[in-house]
Amino acid sequence: MRKPAERNNTNWIAIGAIALGLITVTQIGDFAGPGAAHAGAEPPNVPFNASAQRKAMLDQLKVMNQRLATLESRLESGIKVKVTEMPAVKVEGADKD
Repeated sequence: MRKPAERNNTNWIAIGAIALGLITVTQIGDFAGPGAAHAGAEPPNVPFNASAQRKAMLDQLKVMNQRLATLESRLESGIKVKVTEMPAVKVEGADKD
């Protein structure tokens, strides 16, 4: 049989584990709760407008396409590159003559 002091220590360990579990569960519940669903840029009192969202997305796509076309035209016309420092060139098999 266990001594009363050993049972007391075991009880405190069990109580501590249960308390830690409860704290962990309540903290996880705070992060995964329904309040986390309102992470958008708009305040929650503004009604959702799908057509306005689509229009904004299309406008952003047009801007991105214009920027991409600018980059493509610059690449097609050629880019000047000036090398200021060149590392030593190592050729494999050159030492085996």
